[in-house]
Amino acid sequence: MIDSVTEKLRRLKNKFFSGIFYLVGILLVIFALVIISFQGFLYLYNGAWTSYPLQNLLAYTPYVFYSWVLAPESWQGLHKAVTWLLAIPMSFVCFFFGYSLMKISDFIALFSD
Repeated sequence: MIDSVTEKLRRLKNKFFSGIFYLVGILLVIFALVIISFQGFLYLYNGAWTSYPLQNLLAYTPYVFYSWVLAPESWQGLHKAVTWLLAIPMSFVCFFFGYSLMKISDFIALFSD
């Protein structure tokens, strides 16, 4: 009796987390499409493509990291890798992580049944 109740609770928990992952994944994919649509609108309006790399999010990071990215005094190789990652388009990152979360959700749901 208790084993069946705990098994049902475990399945319910897995389905809950699966649903949360799927919802966040869909929201990230929608956000990526919104970014691309906004870029397309600006291109049609201005005639120039406006890029939105991850580097635009640096304004919301701690000052120590922000200042190190702008003018590194050490860890030069790590700086090159970080600046390369920060040059990736934000829409691609949102789409990639959103799609990955949706697939993880499917994987969790597969084992919760």
